[in-house]
Amino acid sequence: MPLYRIYIDEVGNHDLKHAEVINERFLSLTGVIIGSSTIREVVNPEMNLIKEKIFEPDPDEPVILHRRDIVKRRGPFKTLIDPDKRREFDEA
Repeated sequence: MPLYRIYIDEVGNHDLKHAEVINERFLSLTGVIIGSSTIREVVNPEMNLIKEKIFEPDPDEPVILHRRDIVKRRGPFKTLIDPDKRREFDEA
């Protein structure tokens, strides 16, 4: 029997206190189900190739793709200030 993983993430708020803040107005829950063998054989290797190609790899602090850090170009994502690197990342 094949094994699967489910990845779930949420963004936003469930209350009305933030209704005026456009980036926090709604609560979104997103999930994806992927076969464990696909993660091991396809997803992880391809994601690692992108990280190694675009960012400076550091075994003590691996690159973790957080949208907020990518958008604000914080941490390892400051390299995305370079338009060519940003284009390369977006295409990857």
